[in-house]
Amino acid sequence: LKLDRQFGLYVIQEQLAIGETTASCKAEDPFFDRDVVLKLVRPLAVGGQENLSRLDQYLESVSELEHPAIAPLYDNGIESGTCYFTRAFYASGSLADQLSQPMDIGKGLRIILQLSSGLAYAYNEGFEHGKLSLEDIFFSNDGHAVIADFGIAVTIEGLKHSNGQISSLAPEGLRVETLQSLGGILIKLLLGPDAKPEVLSTGTLRQSHSESLFGLVTGL
Repeated sequence: LKLDRQFGLYVIQEQLAIGETTASCKAEDPFFDRDVVLKLVRPLAVGGQENLSRLDQYLESVSELEHPAIAPLYDNGIESGTCYFTRAFYASGSLADQLSQPMDIGKGLRIILQLSSGLAYAYNEGFEHGKLSLEDIFFSNDGHAVIADFGIAVTIEGLKHSNGQISSLAPEGLRVETLQSLGGILIKLLLGPDAKPEVLSTGTLRQSHSESLFGLVTGL
């Protein structure tokens, strides 16, 4: 997917990720005088032009979510055969960029609680995110953990492979996937980014942190 210096009213400042069917970049929104993340999705990414319209409908609905743990979507639409949306830009980067060593237990738990609050709110509004990763999580100016692009990746994947269905998984399946990945993020926060939750042993927990952490994690 080729990017010019401008897309609609948005001025491209920096390319963040470019693929054959999707692109992500930092852009300037001159109307509101703010930096945003601009993401572009071509029809092939969702299985055709009709599904592109379904994606735009999803973006329109998810933009109504208002919670401190969910990154706001500012704008969305279809232009020149490409679906686009913009969201808040977080200069400090993702949690994946920031996490280099085990985190203080209190801070790690606070992040998990903030994310859980946002997920519960979204669930009550009828939205599911699917698998959550360190790359999905950012921090607002006041330090609050934020989930970016809520449910968009799983929606794109579902549209591409499920004949126009938003997701091939039932909401309950997506929720289980989210909760499992949230537990994995907790392990990485407390033991470091290289920790592998799927092969984690109780012995590793005892060696890596205090008895209080061991009791907390094994009691979840």
